[in-house]
Amino acid sequence: MAITRVRQTNAGTGNKTAVTTWTLTLSGTPTAGNTLLLYIGSINALSVTSIVQGGSNSNWTSVYTSTNTNTNVYVYALNVTAGSNTTVTLTLGSANNRFYSICEEISGLVNTSWLDKSTNTISASTNTPTTGTTATTTSSNEYWVNLYFYYSLDGDAQGSSPTNSYTLYNSGTPIRFSDTGWVGGSNGVVPALFSGVIMAYKIVSVIGTAGGGITDSLIASAAYNSVALAFSGTAGGVIARRRISTSFL
Repeated sequence: MAITRVRQTNAGTGNKTAVTTWTLTLSGTPTAGNTLLLYIGSINALSVTSIVQGGSNSNWTSVYTSTNTNTNVYVYALNVTAGSNTTVTLTLGSANNRFYSICEEISGLVNTSWLDKSTNTISASTNTPTTGTTATTTSSNEYWVNLYFYYSLDGDAQGSSPTNSYTLYNSGTPIRFSDTGWVGGSNGVVPALFSGVIMAYKIVSVIGTAGGGITDSLIASAAYNSVALAFSGTAGGVIARRRISTSFL
């Protein structure tokens, strides 16, 4: 079965909005047998107690986690079954804020053990984050994703110039929150906080090593947790890109 990038949406919260649940809305109802991939970037460590995507679709699997001070990345996957709808609702173990998410529907992936290879690189101060390179993949039919979660006091990031023929989602504009002018702290002023997640993707039909980099074209320095993920497709498939939709919470 050919792999197709069917649809995508995003949502996020900022500094002053601590929540225990939040919802992403897809542009259409996912098809049974397809896969939903959920990527989350968070300044604070998250405790996700449940994820529900309509009907009985609550059997999400945690496929990747990378925790680091101010730059945490979590990835979940779901094999869609009958009774789905357009919403994906997350419940947290405690109220949290400053996290951002992207959800994709993909057809033609395997329906379990999705993640073939992964790697990440932590950068304390850079404007050219790179993920590093995974071990050689095991399938010639895969969907590769790079995630760049950043944290900065200097300004918002803007992804550009992806290496290794990746394509930037949303033209490199991050799913982000900018807390400008937030007043607080003992001296009455807290520096503006900027954070968000930039995504790039690549479709491949050969065995290889996943990974890449981008240039931050807006600010000279930010902390990054840069992650490379390689998801396996079913045997004999061909990857294609179809339609995308976006929303912001």
